[in-house]
Amino acid sequence: MNCVKEKNRSEDNNIILWDWQNNRQIRTFKGHSNAVTSLAFSPDGLNLVSGSDDKTIKVWDVQTGLPIITLFGHESYVESVAFSPDGKNIVSGGYDKTVKVWEMP
Repeated sequence: MNCVKEKNRSEDNNIILWDWQNNRQIRTFKGHSNAVTSLAFSPDGLNLVSGSDDKTIKVWDVQTGLPIITLFGHESYVESVAFSPDGKNIVSGGYDKTVKVWEMP
C-alpha cells in the first residue's frame, strides 16, 4: 500500500490511500477542514498521522479510515508530522514556529 498526494498537499481536505501496483483507491480519510499538508505511517503500518492547514493533527486507523484522535495545540498551520521509531510518540512542526511531541493514544 502507498499513499499519494498530488502537489504534496491535499486541497480537497481528504487523504486517499492507493494500491499503486493495481492503480486502485483503497480508502478515503475525511475529517480535516482545510488542506492536508503532511502524512506519516506508524512503524507498524496500522495508523496514519496527518497535519493540516486547519491547525490540527489527526491520527487515523488505516484499516477503517476512521479518526482515532484529533490533536489541538498549534496556533497556525501544521507543516510536518512524524512518528517516533517505536510508534509511541508523534512529533509535529507548525508554521507557528513550534515543534510539539505528543504521546500516541
